[in-house]
Amino acid sequence: MYYNGFQVAVVAVNLLRKKNRMGNDKEKLGTHDIVAMIISGINKGRFIPGHRLPSQRDMAKLFGVSRTVIREAVKILEGRQIVKSKQGSGIYVCDIPNVSQVQPVSTPGYTIELTVKDLLEVAWMFWDESIRLMARNSTQEEINILAEMTQSLHKRLSKSTVQERYIYETTFGRITTRYSHNPLMHRLMDDLFEATSEIDYKVVSRHSDYREIVEIDLKIIDAMQERNGERAYHLACERDRVISHIISQDEKLMSSTFRINLSISTCD
Repeated sequence: MYYNGFQVAVVAVNLLRKKNRMGNDKEKLGTHDIVAMIISGINKGRFIPGHRLPSQRDMAKLFGVSRTVIREAVKILEGRQIVKSKQGSGIYVCDIPNVSQVQPVSTPGYTIELTVKDLLEVAWMFWDESIRLMARNSTQEEINILAEMTQSLHKRLSKSTVQERYIYETTFGRITTRYSHNPLMHRLMDDLFEATSEIDYKVVSRHSDYREIVEIDLKIIDAMQERNGERAYHLACERDRVISHIISQDEKLMSSTFRINLSISTCD
């Protein structure tokens, strides 16, 4: 279905009304963000029941958080019988994990269907701009967190698992929008996460194809270190083109559709 700039703006306004709920948000990903992302990965078949997750140390690097945050997330997941720790072996997804899909809350308005192509046009439009804003607005500490994540994966990319690359890819997008310090862009990417994670998994399936993307990420970080928002933006657009090339041959994925509810209302 074709949609115009006004419809995109309506989506943005609808997401912006959630800004007042974000007042106490930490700038970094928190424990519950990690829990939600792992549960989503299990529901989508990215993390397989009975299989081992990356180590706490590796997950901390991939998510760009401290090991304390990962330990707290694992405790929550263990308490909910989603994962189990085996001493000397690692963290495993339970054979029958106690997870369920969370249904979105219905809001007044109308719904449009977007193909993956349409969805990407919206997501990339906001994400590319958030990269420009991160180069200008983020702290040096935030840039360092992103740099450490990317450099760590790049060093061992040829030996990395699909799970590790998937965690990095989904986290990279969410962290850069969070560090743009624009609540609308961060909220948008959080709300689109369930849909774009399908694309992320396709993109990271082969480390040889993914190498070009991670190397672009290193250049994006260099541009951020220089506080060069325009260069960072153009590199983000280059990243989009590489991803588009990877996924364009998957007709089933490209024809998938997602429903987005559009509504406008005043803040509570």
